[in-house]
Amino acid sequence: MSEDRSIERIFHYCSPSTFLSIVKHKQLWLISLTQSNDTAEGKWILQRWLDAFDTSNEGKRVQRSGAWHAVDMVLRETVALGACFSEAGDQLSQWRGYAADGAGFAIAFDRSELEAAIPKEGEQAPELTNVIYGREAHDRRDDLFRSLHEPFFADFLDYSVFGGFGSMSIDNTKSARDAKLCAVRKLFAFKNPAFVEEKEWRLLLVGYLSQLEKMDFREAGGVISPLVKMPFPAAAKRSVRLGPTNKTPERVIKALLAREGIKADVRKSSASYTSR
Repeated sequence: MSEDRSIERIFHYCSPSTFLSIVKHKQLWLISLTQSNDTAEGKWILQRWLDAFDTSNEGKRVQRSGAWHAVDMVLRETVALGACFSEAGDQLSQWRGYAADGAGFAIAFDRSELEAAIPKEGEQAPELTNVIYGREAHDRRDDLFRSLHEPFFADFLDYSVFGGFGSMSIDNTKSARDAKLCAVRKLFAFKNPAFVEEKEWRLLLVGYLSQLEKMDFREAGGVISPLVKMPFPAAAKRSVRLGPTNKTPERVIKALLAREGIKADVRKSSASYTSR
């Protein structure tokens, strides 16, 4: 799914505790995107698809409503898991939002090494993809629209409303479910242009909740959510940057990395920042 082959390094911002876990266990956690702070995950580009529907008469409006219900039913059955990265390695908004208000770390991963570490077996392998913002990359947007239209067309064409209640016949054959899942997966590679500064990449895994293999669970903020742990080689980690309010001495981080067999540069953020 990724397009920009010129990007060699991508950066994962994290808290001190998450950083220590990543270094010691050499794993990235793909956590729930749909249970994140961004309630529009997967829905921004879906709304753009719905906006493109012809609603010139009642029949067309009913079809549009059917399209929304058909996709929403699949979304309710699926889970979107991801580990998030940025092309920017020392960005204030990233420090504030994802690295303990500047007290965390930004880990630089070699993109090709990370892609090589992705398990290739089965249909549920993660994909590393760059996020598309707004209406840029029209070819990928148009591909998504076609991907949604083809597997869901029969469903929403059958949708009808009677007495204020809607109903439709759903194609639940394996081939149909696979095609719908493939289309829904692409929703999570698009975001509102308000987030364009993040220059985000995602290690993305989308699957039916009941069928995901190697799934684990975690508790965060009193909420239980699924996750998948993905190992990566020590060679994938190229540098570590300490956040602008991080008080850990650089020599301590160098000693930690050496103990764990990780050869990576260590440096301090150059951002001028006072924590909130």
